Amino acid sequence: MEANGYYWLNKSGQRQDLFTILKSYAITAISVRTSSGNQPATRRSPATT
Repeated sequence: MEANGYYWLNKSGQRQDLFTILKSYAITAISVRTSSGNQPATRRSPATT
């Protein structure tokens, strides 16, 4: 993402590594969904009962 120009700001408004920012909030795990960019994201249909 950084190669495409994305960056993250910490609480002070300074650029900082995303994982360092997450660690400062005591976040130790994340889930990331990637896409090739060639297809739109799909939505899950609501569960039926």
